[in-house]
Amino acid sequence: MELRPQFDAFLRDIRPSERNREEWKRGSNTLRARLMADADLSPIITTTFLQGSVRRSTAVRPTGGKRSDVDVVIVTEIDHNAESPHAAMKRFEPFLERHYAG
Repeated sequence: MELRPQFDAFLRDIRPSERNREEWKRGSNTLRARLMADADLSPIITTTFLQGSVRRSTAVRPTGGKRSDVDVVIVTEIDHNAESPHAAMKRFEPFLERHYAG
């Protein structure tokens, strides 16, 4: 039994649409630009990069009215020996509340 047409239809149904990909790109670029423009955070940021399913091109189309997420990693100059993870995260809370409340 040949299932190729059904499998192709399945892939079309789960693969992200062009709109999804554009939204992911716009969202991650906006976040990165905001971080680099932030007077408090930009001096401690070394770089940012994508990871996860979007980066590996294994993301699937969101269903049920849900939105997808994009994993953006922020590399900082924060000394993990001098500052706890909790204290480091506290530095980002004003930024998050300002741009992504809730």
